[in-house]
Amino acid sequence: MASGSYLTFILAADDRADWAASSGLRFEFHKRNLQVCSVFGCAVVDYPKDWKVEFQSPGIGAMVGGLGTDPAWNHSGRSRAGLLIGWALRASVFFWVVRLIAFFNDRDLKLAGSWRLAAATAMPGALLLTAGILLYGLGALDLIHLLILAVLRLVLGSVYLIVCR
Repeated sequence: MASGSYLTFILAADDRADWAASSGLRFEFHKRNLQVCSVFGCAVVDYPKDWKVEFQSPGIGAMVGGLGTDPAWNHSGRSRAGLLIGWALRASVFFWVVRLIAFFNDRDLKLAGSWRLAAATAMPGALLLTAGILLYGLGALDLIHLLILAVLRLVLGSVYLIVCR
């Protein structure tokens, strides 16, 4: 149906599974199931017995017609909110580590200060991942390298967390 370097949609009339993986994420619509494939393998999701999907324009338009109608809460806004919530949760988990490091180094650090310091240690990793996402969008990185950068982001944040004393 459609293919790009990041995403591919395949409508398979028969149930063969010999499609080439030309993108990072591939959706294969078969007669009885949906296969979502990536570099990690394929996940098969069986359709419900009484479910019927139309692949003509009117059927798809009615299915997705309500998406994106609220400009204040679009995909970009949800992504930013999710990132900020994730950042706050990371700081809420790791501020105890900062508090222990400050305690054993005889530093006077309050709870709010240790939370802010734990949140600040995530900044270098966030900048690294932002650069990785930008390079992925420009086509300079593939999906595997982006995932490696995502892991390195966590390692970088942990190094800053330990060295922050």
